[in-house]
Amino acid sequence: LEHKGSGSLITNHHVVSSATSVSTSEFGKFVYPIAGHQIQLYMGTSRYDSTKEPGSLAVKGVSRVLTFPQSQSGIPRIFDIALIVLKQKVPLSSVITPVCLKFLNIHDHIGKTAYAAGFGYDQTAKFTEYRKHVPMAIEKFDLCRWYYTKEISDGRASKYYCAGGSNGETAFDFDDPLYMKIDGKWYLIGIMSWLESYYSSYNKDKPFLYEDISSFVNWIVNQVKR
Repeated sequence: LEHKGSGSLITNHHVVSSATSVSTSEFGKFVYPIAGHQIQLYMGTSRYDSTKEPGSLAVKGVSRVLTFPQSQSGIPRIFDIALIVLKQKVPLSSVITPVCLKFLNIHDHIGKTAYAAGFGYDQTAKFTEYRKHVPMAIEKFDLCRWYYTKEISDGRASKYYCAGGSNGETAFDFDDPLYMKIDGKWYLIGIMSWLESYYSSYNKDKPFLYEDISSFVNWIVNQVKR
């Protein structure tokens, strides 16, 4: 793939990513998931496109690419979620392990710390080869509403995490995940939207918006069961 992005392993043969990463768009909708043979996945590594670290591996076999039915492109992306189904189960290890999914109430986590992970670009707009892991404070949505008044409708406001706390030196790509540790387990709670990674990566005071994964748990679970 020309795009370099991130995904989250949720079972030993399912990966959650963004629809943006794995499909083409037409008339503002993601309508053509790309063929599985076009996807190359790397797991257990902190460096993009590398399997030199102990326990890391490359996964080439993808059987299906599923995008959420209501996914829409545009600014911002809406329902920007996809599920990648692997042909074979990935051997789990200390460096390759699934992240959890759970129905979460955004308001219960305001003021807590989540972690943004992924690759993306630096301040010189150069793609960084090493994975970043940056603490992000979960903010009240009023902060994001102030920055994104024109972009986010009231009907969609409850579907995003508003997260800040970047040091201003780290940028992220539009499908990078947001994780939170709850009761000793790591949960995938959000995926960054296109608009925020593209327009606010280099503004250290501007928060990021992450699509709330809780909105998609039922759909993801139903696809996994098939």
